[in-house]
Amino acid sequence: MAAIVDWIHLKSGHIAVLGTLLLCCGCGASEEPTATTPQIVGDAARGRAAFAMSCSGCHTTRDAFDIAHFGFESSDIVRRALAHVSRQTAEDIAAYVRSLGVQAVGRDARPFQPGTRVLASDAEFWRSLFGTEGWPANLTPAALRTIDPRRLNVPIALPRWSSEADESDWLPETPLSEQLLGAQNGVLRFAIDAYYAAPTAANLLAAIAAFVQVTNGANESLCYGEAGNHTQPRQCFEARRWMSALAAQHFLRPGAGAMPIEVVDLFWSTGEAAVTVYQRERTHPYSIAWGWLYLAYSFAPTRFKEDNGYLGQFLQSDRFEWLATFTALRRMVDENDVHSGLAAQRFWDAALSVNRAPFGQKANVAEFAYPFLLDWLAARAPLDSAAREQAKTFLKFTQDNVLQDRVEQAQLDRLTSLQDQLLARLR
Repeated sequence: MAAIVDWIHLKSGHIAVLGTLLLCCGCGASEEPTATTPQIVGDAARGRAAFAMSCSGCHTTRDAFDIAHFGFESSDIVRRALAHVSRQTAEDIAAYVRSLGVQAVGRDARPFQPGTRVLASDAEFWRSLFGTEGWPANLTPAALRTIDPRRLNVPIALPRWSSEADESDWLPETPLSEQLLGAQNGVLRFAIDAYYAAPTAANLLAAIAAFVQVTNGANESLCYGEAGNHTQPRQCFEARRWMSALAAQHFLRPGAGAMPIEVVDLFWSTGEAAVTVYQRERTHPYSIAWGWLYLAYSFAPTRFKEDNGYLGQFLQSDRFEWLATFTALRRMVDENDVHSGLAAQRFWDAALSVNRAPFGQKANVAEFAYPFLLDWLAARAPLDSAAREQAKTFLKFTQDNVLQDRVEQAQLDRLTSLQDQLLARLR
């Protein structure tokens, strides 16, 4: 039985999504609608077949739900479709979309954006969360633990549904390749077709499992390699984005239920592929990586161990230092261990939070993290020798970051005392 993330139930009327939508029939979008055309007359039955044949490869859905969900005008649908089909077929597609009767959320909505609005700045995020622009003196691990990232307003806008301007959107530039669909005796094609025939959550998860099976693992697979070092980063990113969009349109529908953890894992892996694209193509915006990574983090803040700290690194690079600090601290104090079972994970989170903190605040973050780590060590069985050595390495990294900051002698003395206590526990 699939594990379920239970923080939020996704109802159509409660979701916000940004951006311009890929209007129809092809992988690209027009940013501005045109004036309404004269009367559009089409046949919905023919339009349904035409959409499935000509448009579904990039929309990831064969029923045009996404176009109807975001409420685009018939004139816009026709205009975009004309690049790929005849005028009559374009009008048929528009008639089909109108026939769906889907309640539109509006083109300015953002899928799965946490909270209720996007904040103006990183400083506003911290101030709205803790009532101060500095370190909140009375903050406790218990209070931090109660903050649900899915309900938290943040200063970043998550991926838009479709944009021709860049790749910071859900819809891919290309459909899944025939090579991928036919791999391993066509297991992925069969699973996707089974989902389209009966679009249940179980069939969606089966399609995701088939996708993982044919894209991950062996050296020659499409998505072989770790974050930052995939061997085919752009192809992997496009394929994972396609599958993520397939999953997204399922959970944007009314009554879809809670988000399975397998879908959250897919979002995270899409972000990891985007990290490698950035590493190879330095013009690739940071936001493409942190958008996907934070999306997954918001559903499961202790799911991903961040071996290389890419989420915080990319947020920090775009000047979201407080948000980057929060993500590491929130994971550090959570009652659940990160899924990898890394025994020294909390020391790594402490190190990441201090590293990401704004200058002038690193020592304050460390002075919050060290007592937590002492209490955590006291409440659990002793770490084994390998974990102790790892924790010491992370502690040294934390200390080095503190020493780069402006620290008064009295605070430095307190931190040194806490470090000595931690090292004594780690002997």
